Amino acid sequence: GFTAVNLPSGEYAIDVEAQGFGKFTQTGYKVEVGSAITADINLSVQGVTGTVLVSAGANVETTQVQTTTNINDTSISQLPINGRRFQDFVLATPTAQIDPSRGQISLVGQRGINGNVQIDGADYNNPFFGGLRGGERSNQAFTIPQSAVKEFQVVASGYNAEFGRSTGGVVNAVTKSGTNDFHGEGFYVDRSTGLAAKNAFGQIASPTQQQFGGSVGGPFPIPRFGEGGRSHYGGKDKSFFFVAYEQQKLLQSRAVLFNTLRATGITSGTIATGIDELLNFSLGSETAYAQTNDAKVFLMRFDFNINQKNQFNIRYNHSVNAALNAVTAGTSLTPTTNSALSNNGTEGDDSNTVVGQLTTFLSSTVINELRGQYSKENRPRTANELSPEIRANYGIFGTVNFLPTTESDYRVQFADNLTLIRGMHTFKVGGEYNFVKASQVFAFRQFGSFSFNFSGTDAASLIQILRIISVGGNTTTANANATATGATVLDPVHRFDDTRARYGRNVGNGLQTLSSPQFAGYAQDSWRVRPNLTINFGLRYEAQIMPQPDTSNTAATTAVLGATLPIGQVDPRVYPSQKNQWAPRGGFAWDPWKNGKSVIRGYGGIYYAAFPLLTLATPANNLRTPPGDLTLNLPFSCPNNSALPTSINTVYKMFNSIGINLDNSAVNALPILTVAQVQQINANIATACGGTFNALAGFQVAAAAQNLKNPRSVQLGFGFEREVGRGLIVGANYDYVKTTRLNFNLDFDLPTPIIRTGDQSQRPFFGVNTAGVVGAQTRPISLFGNSGYLQVRQPGARSLYRALTFRGQLRRKFGQFDAFYTLSKNLDSDSTERNASFAQYENAFNLGPDYNYADLDRRHVVAFSSVLNLPFGFEMATTSRFLSGAPIDVTVSSIIAPSSLTLPSFLTASQANAYYSFLVTLQGKTAGACTTASNCPGFTSGDLNQDNGNRDRPFLAVGVPSKRNSYRNRSLRFFDIRLERKFKLGERLEISPSFEAFNVFNFKNLTYASTTAFNYGNPGVNENTGEVLAPSNPAFLQLRDATGALRNTNNSATPRQLQLGLRLKF
Repeated sequence: GFTAVNLPSGEYAIDVEAQGFGKFTQTGYKVEVGSAITADINLSVQGVTGTVLVSAGANVETTQVQTTTNINDTSISQLPINGRRFQDFVLATPTAQIDPSRGQISLVGQRGINGNVQIDGADYNNPFFGGLRGGERSNQAFTIPQSAVKEFQVVASGYNAEFGRSTGGVVNAVTKSGTNDFHGEGFYVDRSTGLAAKNAFGQIASPTQQQFGGSVGGPFPIPRFGEGGRSHYGGKDKSFFFVAYEQQKLLQSRAVLFNTLRATGITSGTIATGIDELLNFSLGSETAYAQTNDAKVFLMRFDFNINQKNQFNIRYNHSVNAALNAVTAGTSLTPTTNSALSNNGTEGDDSNTVVGQLTTFLSSTVINELRGQYSKENRPRTANELSPEIRANYGIFGTVNFLPTTESDYRVQFADNLTLIRGMHTFKVGGEYNFVKASQVFAFRQFGSFSFNFSGTDAASLIQILRIISVGGNTTTANANATATGATVLDPVHRFDDTRARYGRNVGNGLQTLSSPQFAGYAQDSWRVRPNLTINFGLRYEAQIMPQPDTSNTAATTAVLGATLPIGQVDPRVYPSQKNQWAPRGGFAWDPWKNGKSVIRGYGGIYYAAFPLLTLATPANNLRTPPGDLTLNLPFSCPNNSALPTSINTVYKMFNSIGINLDNSAVNALPILTVAQVQQINANIATACGGTFNALAGFQVAAAAQNLKNPRSVQLGFGFEREVGRGLIVGANYDYVKTTRLNFNLDFDLPTPIIRTGDQSQRPFFGVNTAGVVGAQTRPISLFGNSGYLQVRQPGARSLYRALTFRGQLRRKFGQFDAFYTLSKNLDSDSTERNASFAQYENAFNLGPDYNYADLDRRHVVAFSSVLNLPFGFEMATTSRFLSGAPIDVTVSSIIAPSSLTLPSFLTASQANAYYSFLVTLQGKTAGACTTASNCPGFTSGDLNQDNGNRDRPFLAVGVPSKRNSYRNRSLRFFDIRLERKFKLGERLEISPSFEAFNVFNFKNLTYASTTAFNYGNPGVNENTGEVLAPSNPAFLQLRDATGALRNTNNSATPRQLQLGLRLKF
């Protein structure tokens, strides 16, 4: 037997000569990245020479223990891919999805940040954000030229011990090299808005996008200086170069539009009084603007055959992306937004990567690979305007609450792999050092944020907001407006002089630097037990040294350590490094009929992911002096949770207490408070409450649990493949992936929930969000007060993915075809990628209902792709994908409170009567008389169980909450096509015009896509009677309203887009 390892991908011929036998040649072997090809050679007696042509079509890899999918150069060159992002090809492989929260690649149901993408064997993941280098900007623009990618392999699960840092699978791409002949190409594609169809809502959702570039490669002679001899080194068979450049220009016309202001009583009918100032400002902010998304990428690679025993290559890759006005609407399909231009900014990104590899053949059976990488990325994100944010229910103004920010990171990586071939064994051992470091300036609400504690968008609610923000009013008359039902709120004279207005300001400096060394080592053996049986087993060790938090704020740290927390104690001072990560793995491949046409394979093992640094960023600096990203919300209750005195119970009065009259500032020029001024307001509130100043009041702290661990998965699987015809392979495989130690956020600063007296629904109630509400409680960390919290990164979430996949592959001269169908079930207890604060649970003390379908669960996925060589020089390629509906987490935003409770004091009797009557009417009942607030049934709106912002779900029965993600969205269908005609211009020149249609059949792909559609409308169980209620929200999971018109709060996916292109090859 013989073994050849570390072969570059490409087509090969095998020549065999042995004494006493004739020469034998086999040609047509196509080696793809990560593949394992078996060659059966039979020598004839001396004097007889044989030549065999092997079809370079589909091959059953009878020695490969895991199921893999290869995307070859034909697919990359010909398939219709909208955007030329190489990672989008992964969707043509089984179990692959795009994570809905961050847009990263998910394999076998795992979080996108817990995967691993490699290019030329080097890590291509962003160490700070997780996912691909480029972070979320990689979803919008390419970061490496598609024309530079030769092919790549996707191992969805069961990868061997050589690879790591993924609880799911590994994507390994290889870039192109130069050859002995000069080859190149140039291209231009234009996807114009004028060639796009309208979506289901009659909107042109496609921006104009132009992409162009090219590549060239060939032999690379190195000049030699000096007298005599050759004028150069290298050249053919010795040194090669490859260069690629691509550019993208995208322009989308967008507009700021506050649709909900077009309502009777606001812009038509009898106009409400006291709204002019803010209304005029808002309508004046409606404007058209341009959104861009421009990108440039460059790649250069050199390969050197130094001698017969040493090969060296080096690659440099540069990318830059600039997207103007793309912060608040960068991925929206609708051309309008309710964020003012001031509430927007520029998304930027640039990266530089150098990767080098030296391959040394120490002997015919010992090969060493030494690889190194340096990669650096910068991500500046700038704001259009620096001013306080105003979050009105109909729109947002001022600086985006997370801008401006900058982030910079780099990775230094060294890896060495040694391969030893001994008889039927191929041993491989290796080690890796990976150092990552990131610096950022990031802080929410750097210039302050004004908001409201109610969320209505009806005319009555909006009139209230317009009056509260506008200066001037009437405090003695209700200012009723018959054309806007319920708009009877008193019109305050002063700006924000209402108890429902809120204000928060960051009190930190946002500066932070984190680093994390990572180590790995492995040993594995591929043992050819018999010609038809291969066993692979290995062991991998990984370690990640965690950055340590700065807890120099002694008072805050002591408050956390000293508090008695019902959920459990928290020590925020140490993050444990991950040093006990041993990962045994094994598998087998068996050819039962010994003919190279069938294989039965199985695998199993343990796998670890690495923490992206962003997961620890906020916890690492919240408790330092000064803090990093830490928001202080002005409290609206006294330290004992009683209501504030009327002298300081509104934002206007709070500002006025430090000598700032909000009436003197225009809406677009509100004052930016200093940290000292915010703390002074806190001190004034404490004095008014009869207490002492507490600098920690309102602190919203994030920390990490002392038992934090890297995610770990246990994977098992088996598969079968069979060649049933020339170039046609069919197969099936089963994947089982159980993942534990997934991190999620849990608020530890909560009291044990109670069941309020008279509550027939038995809903747990925390009572920390609204002062004076019946059932109110105080948070355990008294220094932070009820407006603070302690969100802790926990390793307690888990997931379970099971999938059965049927697949087929055809490779023939006339074309190729790939198809698969996956039936899967994906469960987890939390699907968050890296949420900064709140999580998805309803009750922090009962997480059982949260273990249900994962956000990524798609029960059925069908996909196929094809490339066909048609007559007359035409070539047609197609891709399609059909997905069943994703889960929906249904919530509730209003609740009927027990009859023994009273309404909040700020409601008048008539308001209480109207609101209660409305709620009861939704249930088809008749409301009784309600003449005073004191004897009317109470209610809670917004945060139903008063735990300050986590999910509230409808109950299914008394005391029985509905599970997370217990409803389903609608299915999706996509079909894309590309048609190209090649024209020969001489022997070496070829020109090819092309036509592409994405979503060629213009499937509407309507889905429920807003909190309006996800809102059940009532608590599910009546708190007064215990009656189980049907959904009362008329928009609940509904595409159309009562008139049959589509509800514009839902979503229509990208409509048909046409793209014209031209490619030149030589």
